[in-house]
Parts: sequence; structure tokens; C-alpha cells
Amino acid sequence: VRSLSLTLLGWQDIFSARTLRIFNQGKWIEAGILEEFKEAGILLGENVTVNFNLDIPLVGIYDAMVENPDTLEPLICEIKSINEIYFDKIPDPVPDDQENFDNLLKLYPAYANQWNVYAYGTGVHNGFLIFEAKNTQKRKIYPLKFNKKVFDDTIARLTEAWEYAQRGEVAPRVFDISTATPCRQ
Repeated sequence: VRSLSLTLLGWQDIFSARTLRIFNQGKWIEAGILEEFKEAGILLGENVTVNFNLDIPLVGIYDAMVENPDTLEPLICEIKSINEIYFDKIPDPVPDDQENFDNLLKLYPAYANQWNVYAYGTGVHNGFLIFEAKNTQKRKIYPLKFNKKVFDDTIARLTEAWEYAQRGEVAPRVFDISTATPCRQ
């Protein structure tokens, strides 16, 4: 909540040239995957803005909506590129959408929450998240299903941050060692 309230108050990170190159590499990977979707004839939309009908102003841009060629069902897709060290630590996808969501929520909560919010905002409650290792191009594709409880928790945190920002305040620092995420390296 603190980080969100700082962002809403206008605080911005300044990224090094190296970090910007890493971000660009991620954009190239995303562009390549989107091109694969186009070539397969399944791309329904890319980098689409979603406006949410909530009590707080919330806008997002999802990477892709594709059509399942077997069922013709639309699917929300988010594309993430990470280095091989982190990629290898992610458990392999399983057939159970909820187990995939829970696994990603433990390791990459921001990514799982982002996908979940887009699923809500589009009304498309099924989809997947693709991870690609930047230095090996290995991929893991996680089928996912919208999780209402996680969505409600996410919106509660966003609302709290919005309320601090509306008052011109920064949320206080909160650190609970029992819930701290250990360093992944």
C-alpha cells in the first residue's frame, strides 16, 4: 500500500540505462509472442486498455486476448520475461488452473494479481500467463481462472492506497516478518 500511495502521489523510479535495456528486451519478447499469435490466426486484441467500473480510478492494459482454436472461447493472456535463474525456480504448470494461480501467487503475486484484475475487467475469466526466459527462450504457460477472493483483496489494497493519496499522505511503513517474502536469489 505504501508503494502504491507513493506512486499515486507522483513519486517515480529513475531507471538506469541497463534496466531500460532489460525492459526493452521484454518488449521484444512480447512483440515476438504477439506475432506468433497473429500468424496462428488466434489474436483477438493486443495491448488493449481496460477501464474498470469501480469506486477508485483504475485503468490497465492487458497484453493479449486470444481465441482458443478448439472452443472459440476468448482467453486473456499476459506475457512476462524473466532471467533463467528465476524462470527455473517457477514450478512447472499443472492441469489445475487454481493450483497454477496459487503457485504464481506465492512467487509472483504482482503478476498473478495483474492477470486476475484484467480477467475481471474484461469479463473473460479464463486465460493464461506466459513466462519466457530471456537468455534461453524457454517458456512456461500457466492456464489460469479468475479468483474472486484474490480480486477483492487486491482492490481493497488499491482502495487503501487511493485513500491515502487522496488525503495527500503516504501510507505508513508496515513490515511483518512472519509474512515477509524471502529473497529469491
